[in-house]
Amino acid sequence: MSDELAERIARRRRAIRLKERRRRQVRRRRLVLGSVLLLLFAGVGFVTLRHGGSGTGGSTLASAGNDITSTTLKVSGAQPDDSWTPHEGPVPILMYHVIGDPAAGASDTSLYLSVADFQDQVDWLEDDGYTACLL
Repeated sequence: MSDELAERIARRRRAIRLKERRRRQVRRRRLVLGSVLLLLFAGVGFVTLRHGGSGTGGSTLASAGNDITSTTLKVSGAQPDDSWTPHEGPVPILMYHVIGDPAAGASDTSLYLSVADFQDQVDWLEDDGYTACLL
């Protein structure tokens, strides 16, 4: 066997070994990633089952001037009390693009609302009996 042929065979063997090493690295990385994702999903499932998925985060809701904490409400299968009636009219939805002064060189200043005007609008809504609904 000539030296040139032996060198070509050696290079080919090194290339094959390198390719196999890379293939094993990819497999190991995929296995580690899959294990991490499995543990993550298992942890989320455990926390969800442990807390019952009730959504009782302790946030405060405003209803007709009374503060009610969500920990006193049962979300799963909740039923309205006897005073509840469905609202048949339209529901106003307010949208603000920017609350604050327009930036220098702003192309459309109609999208901006000053903080004072915003506060006046919120005060008017409160004075006229509107309540916020979080979506």
